[in-house]
Amino acid sequence: MLQSLIDSLTAAGSLPHGDCLVWRPDLVLLHALSDLAIAAAYLSIPAAIWRILQARPDLKHRSTTALFAAFITACALAHLMAVVTLWLPIYAAEGVFKGVCAVISGATAVRFWRLVPVLITVPRPDEHARKAVSLSLEVQRRSQAEAALKVALDELGKVNQELESRVGMRTAALTRANEELERFAYIASHDLRAPLRALMTIPGWLRETLQEKYGSIEDELEVDLREMEVQSRRMDQLLTDLLTYARIGQLGELVCDVDATETVRESARLSGVPAGFEVDVEGELPKVHCAPTELALVMRNLISNAIKHHDRDHGKIVVRGRSEGDLVKIEVADDGPGIARAYADKVFEMFSTLRPRDEVEGSGMGLAMVKKVMERAGGFVRLGEQANGRGAVFELIFPNAQLGAQRYNQE
Repeated sequence: MLQSLIDSLTAAGSLPHGDCLVWRPDLVLLHALSDLAIAAAYLSIPAAIWRILQARPDLKHRSTTALFAAFITACALAHLMAVVTLWLPIYAAEGVFKGVCAVISGATAVRFWRLVPVLITVPRPDEHARKAVSLSLEVQRRSQAEAALKVALDELGKVNQELESRVGMRTAALTRANEELERFAYIASHDLRAPLRALMTIPGWLRETLQEKYGSIEDELEVDLREMEVQSRRMDQLLTDLLTYARIGQLGELVCDVDATETVRESARLSGVPAGFEVDVEGELPKVHCAPTELALVMRNLISNAIKHHDRDHGKIVVRGRSEGDLVKIEVADDGPGIARAYADKVFEMFSTLRPRDEVEGSGMGLAMVKKVMERAGGFVRLGEQANGRGAVFELIFPNAQLGAQRYNQE
């Protein structure tokens, strides 16, 4: 039976291919090594293709890629058969391998020709660049919306000044302005959330469209999409803070002993501290009896102000604290240009800025928010003294837990 199989795979009366080469060692070795080298190279290609398919399950046209791997494998086997027929005249078997290779080669060629229109339509790098520009314009439009909100806050400041001049009573005028500001903050933060939520979903939609149409997303485009998501979340956090300001003292939030150390670190993360700046917490801060979101609001404003008003592209913000009898004192110090003592009270007024509005971003409400939260907590905030003569120090004075609880219960 074995002999019959051998006879069927050999050609009767045929000689090994080596006889055609008169068994010259140089020619036999040249053909054998060349075919072996070609077969080895061919067999390495399917291995590489298999590795790519395993690592990238998202790639499309996997069947075509597998067919191409089969075609390369068949070519490798045909070369291996050429090595075998140097010594064994099994030309029928070699013909079978070549026939299989021919069928697979034809199917592969047809499949690749069908893919030619698809490959031609793959976007060029300049098309990806245009899409990136379009996404950048979308980010700019959102920035313009944020700038419009700041302009509205500036206009509200002017209204407040007009009320002061007409009424002539500073306390009453500030009270009315605060009420108007709180209503505006509530309406603005509430109404802006709907379009902002829609903007936050756009990067996901773009990913799905690009994956469906092109099969992958360029790395630069993915970076832009992630930046859109980060900036959307940051704007959402800003609106949340604005709404929190409007609701200070009205939410009925549970007051408790807050971990000030963790609050400072989380506030620094949410404030988006830029490269070159550092927020350092010296040791463990004492716990503070306060509403958690209100303490976080205070810390975010102080950290953001220290960075925004810094006169260098690098700096350090140090937060330290200690208990002093019935009080808890927390200091937030920076190494910026500092604040003159003449403005120690003015900086806590609403809409007060020591620099022109076109030189620094902000509505002039940050420290006013800090003052309002501290008064609600039964404490106060003041401008401290910097030891080395440079930078600003804000001292937050809280009552102890028992006095703080009595203050909240009275309200």
